[in-house]
Amino acid sequence: TILAERVVSKLFHKLESFELDYCILSSTTVTYMIDYLQSTHCTIRKLKLGSCSISVADLNKLLKVISFNTSLKQLVFENLSQLGEVVESLEDLISRNTTLYELILWESTLTTESAEKLARAFEHSKLSSLVLHESSEEKLSHLVCDRVKFVR
Repeated sequence: TILAERVVSKLFHKLESFELDYCILSSTTVTYMIDYLQSTHCTIRKLKLGSCSISVADLNKLLKVISFNTSLKQLVFENLSQLGEVVESLEDLISRNTTLYELILWESTLTTESAEKLARAFEHSKLSSLVLHESSEEKLSHLVCDRVKFVR
């Protein structure tokens, strides 16, 4: 947590790719991330959270800010068990963000209903691709278009 806070507070302005794996993201760290993502100086093009511990409330706040961010091109959520609890925020992000190019939800724990909501939001978005783990293919096979990719 301390290392993540230092990176976010001191070096964030130099980053184009910010990838966090197996981190505990405290509310303080998330606040630093939010402040920077809202900044006109934000240069981050890729944000990845992989197997991170983050509260549902903090993840909702982060997604809300990302929905208005104009520097991010790729957003990756890998193995985040909280995704099923923030589907509305993800839908909002998909429908609002006009500069995000690719959303990758890897090994997420989405229910069929949640996956369908995201796929419908994606159909009407400006995202170029939605990449999902192949385990979601069965849930979404009836909604698939050429912009949805399933990978192992």
